[in-house]
Amino acid sequence: MELLIVHLTDIHVKDDADLDVLLQRIDSIGGAICTHITEPTEAEVLFCVTGDFAHSGLDNQYVAIGMILEEICLLIKKRFPDVGIHPVFIPGNHDCDFDDPNEKVRETMLASPILDIKQEEQMRLCTSIQKNFFAFGEEWHKKHGAMYCDDDKILTINELNFDNNNIHIKFHCINTSWCSKKHEEKGKMKIITGKMKLASDNLPDKGRDDIVITMMHHSPEWLNWDDYDAWNEYHKKYSDIILVGHDHRAECVRKTNYDKTTNEFIMGNQLYEKDNPNQSGFNILKLKIEEKTMQECFFTYEWNGIIYTKKIDTGYHPFVKNRFVGSGIELKEEVIEYIEDIGFDIINKNKRELKLSDVFGFPTLREERRKETRFFRDMQNLMKYIEKKKFVSIRGQKEYGKTALLKQLFREYHKENKFPVFLDITKINTADGEELNRIIGQRYVDTYENVSADAMLQKASEEKVCLIDGFEEIRLTDKSAKKFLQYLTSKFGIVIISRNHKLDLINPLSYVEMNDFIKSTFTILIIQPARRSYMDRIISKWIQTGEGLDENSPEFDAKRKAKYAEIGTVMKGNYFNGTPIDLLLVLSYLEQNQLTQIDYSRYSFIYDSMILTKLNTIGNNEAQTISV
Repeated sequence: MELLIVHLTDIHVKDDADLDVLLQRIDSIGGAICTHITEPTEAEVLFCVTGDFAHSGLDNQYVAIGMILEEICLLIKKRFPDVGIHPVFIPGNHDCDFDDPNEKVRETMLASPILDIKQEEQMRLCTSIQKNFFAFGEEWHKKHGAMYCDDDKILTINELNFDNNNIHIKFHCINTSWCSKKHEEKGKMKIITGKMKLASDNLPDKGRDDIVITMMHHSPEWLNWDDYDAWNEYHKKYSDIILVGHDHRAECVRKTNYDKTTNEFIMGNQLYEKDNPNQSGFNILKLKIEEKTMQECFFTYEWNGIIYTKKIDTGYHPFVKNRFVGSGIELKEEVIEYIEDIGFDIINKNKRELKLSDVFGFPTLREERRKETRFFRDMQNLMKYIEKKKFVSIRGQKEYGKTALLKQLFREYHKENKFPVFLDITKINTADGEELNRIIGQRYVDTYENVSADAMLQKASEEKVCLIDGFEEIRLTDKSAKKFLQYLTSKFGIVIISRNHKLDLINPLSYVEMNDFIKSTFTILIIQPARRSYMDRIISKWIQTGEGLDENSPEFDAKRKAKYAEIGTVMKGNYFNGTPIDLLLVLSYLEQNQLTQIDYSRYSFIYDSMILTKLNTIGNNEAQTISV
């Protein structure tokens, strides 16, 4: 998938003469855009205009602007019917009608010390001289699905989601010209009043798959001192791409701040000005989404008197999103990959590579208790239980899903704004508290962006979660192992370890003190084999991922029954060992038309056994069509 962010600004249409000039340039504008549409069935054009549509905010000027923009869109659609076009508009100072009857009252309001932009009526009065822009935006919203600013707020958030590619675009449309005057002064524009901040807690959190495109007409240099501080707080927290106009010069700069926040700052040349008609240009920022590391390429076009010619072509390079997310602390990319790694390649019906969260079916866990038996079959109840017990040892045989469960617990605790961390037990070679502080501090630095070891170690224990997989591989002595666990339970609010308890039987006297401490301090949960409800959860997740069906629909129920029937054939031959890995492999192979290369011998055995079973249950004629 490719995204083309077409950035037009400062069109300044005043009269029919301007319209005639621009209509003659439309073929070149549209043609330049079409040049960069190289995947016509999977391309989306974000048609972003950062203000000054009109020369003086008059109604007839927007009629002309509508004709120009529609002609550009029609040209694109004519050449590439499948391409999506998504217009996004913000107003500029030339979109204000300063001859409007409300202007005098507006000037008084702007000068008032009691001006409160949180009051919708006051904001609508301030934006009343932009009424023709808002009417134009509403008309284009009805006809073309355009997104634009609301007339009662400075910042409006519009969303555009491409769920198939896990891309969510958030347009932060900032109306900097709400306080414009006929003769503007640099350093006087405002985006806050009083204690009202642009980077308010009322703004929604930024998700990992979000790309925030901030659109504003005036560059930050036009803001006054206090507002510039508010801008810095805002854009470091949210903006991936910043589009501005007004200054009539093209520029694309990647700005990296001292705190590692990063923004792509793009200024646009004016598209047209009656007094200087040959200074004309626009920008295109192209993003290639399907790459593992998203790629970008930036182009600037300028009018040469005949056509628009390309003046800047950066070539493809990695697109660096702003690293500041939510609280400013996010997981590193390699940690996310580890959390989502299944450990082996499987393909479901829609032929895409799967992540662990796509196919994870919650296991059945049994609490080890003397008087009564308690089972857990969903994440919500397990996490409530862990919150109460604090320290948990999860036991299970090899490939029963211990690692997958710990990874999902990591994801859930991270969503709850706790700070989970995985420790590699094979790299713990000391029980000294200061050495462990250094090891765990470094592990946090290796796990999260924008953190320091000191900051993480100083957090309250209830904010931190420690997870250790394969605890049976511990390399400390018995006394040191106990001391290590005592350290963990004093520093972390929650500690979860997983163990293959069968390995403990090989030499049960090796870790007497450690095992006694676990028995007295930790609650034991045992993962059960993949039978009945555990199987059902895995199969249901598989069908949801591949088919996208509602779990409560008759179609879903029919699919599930069909899967059970196919899997039952394999289970009758005792080829299924009761592990989630086996079940996923069976589900994957049942949907493939040809044998997939497998290195792990047991997986091959499962598949070959399935083929033999099928050969025994179908007619000879059909059997000849199966390739083994």
